Amino acid sequence: MHRASIFSVLLLYLFVQPLEGQPLSRLNEETEALMQAGKWEAAAQAARHALSTARQAGWQQLYDYTDALFNQAYVSYHFQDLTAAITALEESCELLKQHQEWEEYAGQGEYLGAFLYLNQAYGQAFEELSQVVSRLPVGTTGSGDKAHHFLGLLYQRRDNYQKALRHFSQALRLRKAQQDSLMVLESWLSLGELYVRADSVQRARHYADSIAHWQAMMSTPGKEAELWELRGRIYEQEGLLKARPRFYQQAMQAHRRALKLRKAAGNRQGTANSLLNIGAAHEYLLQPDSAREYYEQALLLLDATAPKDLLAKLYLNLSDCYAAMNNKAQAAHSFKQCLELQLDAQYQTALLEHVRFKNEHLNRLMLQNQQQAFQNKLMGGLLLFVLLLLGLSVLYVSERMRHQKVQARSNLLQLIDQHAQNVMQTYNDAADHSMKKISRELHDSICQELLLLSRRLEGIERQLGKEQASLKQAVGCVLAQIGEISDSLRGYSHDLSALALQEGLCRAITDLQQKLKKSNFDLRVDTMGMQGRRFDGQIELNMYRIIQEALSNTLKYAGVNSLQLQCVFAAPDDTQCGTLSIMIEDEGAGFDPDMIRPGLGMESMQKRAQALGGSFKLDSAPGKGTLIHVLIPIPKNRMLTT
Repeated sequence: MHRASIFSVLLLYLFVQPLEGQPLSRLNEETEALMQAGKWEAAAQAARHALSTARQAGWQQLYDYTDALFNQAYVSYHFQDLTAAITALEESCELLKQHQEWEEYAGQGEYLGAFLYLNQAYGQAFEELSQVVSRLPVGTTGSGDKAHHFLGLLYQRRDNYQKALRHFSQALRLRKAQQDSLMVLESWLSLGELYVRADSVQRARHYADSIAHWQAMMSTPGKEAELWELRGRIYEQEGLLKARPRFYQQAMQAHRRALKLRKAAGNRQGTANSLLNIGAAHEYLLQPDSAREYYEQALLLLDATAPKDLLAKLYLNLSDCYAAMNNKAQAAHSFKQCLELQLDAQYQTALLEHVRFKNEHLNRLMLQNQQQAFQNKLMGGLLLFVLLLLGLSVLYVSERMRHQKVQARSNLLQLIDQHAQNVMQTYNDAADHSMKKISRELHDSICQELLLLSRRLEGIERQLGKEQASLKQAVGCVLAQIGEISDSLRGYSHDLSALALQEGLCRAITDLQQKLKKSNFDLRVDTMGMQGRRFDGQIELNMYRIIQEALSNTLKYAGVNSLQLQCVFAAPDDTQCGTLSIMIEDEGAGFDPDMIRPGLGMESMQKRAQALGGSFKLDSAPGKGTLIHVLIPIPKNRMLTT
């Protein structure tokens, strides 16, 4: 603080002291130079000194005198002393009107009208600005833009949109001619706001030009806060035109930038205005609680000297927020505070019209949000349906592919099984053919040779006399052995050729039972459903071989003289195959199937059962005997006779 005071004293010494004794025009030029340099403290001292000098000199130098009054007014306006600024300009304008210096009067009169408008003296401002416009030279481009702009604002307050449009357009023309970029942007914005308020949104086409101009002006020093605020207002208008929430979000971001700059500059009124704009953006986004917080912050920054227009907007918007939050008491209180400001009737009407317009827009936004929510739900439902349909399609395709794979695998297994059956059948046919060939060789060759040998020995036995009784007895023993061998070979030949199956499987089992009975082996047979039935030759042959192999294993390994054989046939109905079940059970020594490697006989039984499309099951344990169960399906076309 001490350094700042020293700096101010030095400025006063450097810039004010040399002004002593200088001509009034020179003093005015020095004051303007200080204002342009931003040295406002020194400029204020210089303006007061110039005005004091002018009053001492009298009115002999009219232009210098009025220039001193204008500089004093501008400095007062910078320090937010509108009363002093208006007083100085009223004196200057009165002098210029007395001397009929209308062109100079128009230049200063528009500032007087603007200051009166900002001081909320709307009636005086209207009279002054109307007089200024009437005194402007035809075709002028040097001044008058402020007069037209503020007259447009005044007519807008009175809802006279036609005259407001005319004055805004004239202000825009003059500012373009003056190449005042910031003012051109403000005129575009005012026209756009006017079009929106007048429900002529189709004609609000100034935004593209405003945005392009704004982008070109962003590097302008000292105007960042104003530019960000105008940018935010442009986004607000685009939101009003297009009813899209994203524009209000962009407006909020721009107003936040302006708020940050104004807080740093210590501009309380500008900060309150930025808070108002941010709250309005929240309100348009249907966030009344957030908007209320910003409005209340703005009111805390303002006092009784604040512009009534700003206070009225804050109270009305706050009332709308409370109403949206269903807080009727607070809404009524805020509205009452707005009425207590005692605004003029025309502005109250315009303000209420603005509130009506805003509420209509909010209702439109709410309706649009509801429609959007319904569309989102509808699209979500459609998307869910599509996803469900897609999922079902994928599931159907995958299930179909899985079914095709299973079917292909089943077909492959069937082919493999059929091939295995064919191979097994070929193997069995070859084995049976070999057995029949061996049987024929045994019967036709070996048995015949043994028969011839037997006949020769019988002849020799007849030729031997009584003196050779011992030799005759020996020959008799040989003949008996040859008979036994011949009978055995004949039996083996019959077994290999399966001649016993000529009268069917049931008869073959009975013959086998009688044959084993001669060897003191008890074969208990149960042939339920088999009497008189004949099957396909391959079925009977394979089943007979399985029974032969099982009996052979029992005789070799079981160590018992009895065996239970069940051969049961279940006749088919109209739709199913018949079933031939063979169970061979002994009570012998038994064995552990997991500990003993299956031999050729066991493998032959299993393959014969599989070749017929059936199943083979072996159940045995040490000391608990052995059970063999074979189950063969018999199609109708493989049953021969009954």
